[in-house]
Formats: sequence, structure tokens, C-alpha cells
Amino acid sequence: MLAARAGVPVVPAYHEGIGRILPRGARWPRRHPVTVCFGPPIQPSPAVLSDPAAAAAFGEHLRAQWGLLRSWAARGESAVTPRPLHEGRYLLYDR
Repeated sequence: MLAARAGVPVVPAYHEGIGRILPRGARWPRRHPVTVCFGPPIQPSPAVLSDPAAAAAFGEHLRAQWGLLRSWAARGESAVTPRPLHEGRYLLYDR
């Protein structure tokens, strides 16, 4: 797994409405609302590189997180409440 080799976390994300911006056969993008939800970063264990069971478990965990983000998007909720930091920047996840 690329993230485990690089030693970086995976940030689960779900987006909805992207297909309506540029539907099949369209030549120009259209305006349409898009919902994007990000989950908390998940650090893969180094074991996912050598243990197929650990890799499968990590994949299942990511799929579960994606499903949770999808349900939040359907309800109009988010994983976290944005918190203003400074000068228009927002902190979306705080450990």
C-alpha cells in the first residue's frame, strides 16, 4: 500500500454531485451543487505491507469510513465542525 510505504496517513473522502457537473456527452461543465466530506486521517500500520489480513482489515476500515461519510453527506452533516483559525483558514480536524 502506497500510504504505508510512504509513512503518511490516508484521508477518507466522499464527494457527491460531481457527475452532474460534467455528465456523459456534455461538452461544457454545468453549475451544480457538490458535497464533499472528509474524515479524520487514518495511519496505516506497517503490517499492511507484509500481512494480507492486515491489508484487508485496513481496506475494510476505509470502506466503513467512506460509508459513514456518505451517510453524513446524505443528511447534510459533516464529520467535524469547522473552527476558524485565522485569516479565513479553517481547522477541519483537531486531534
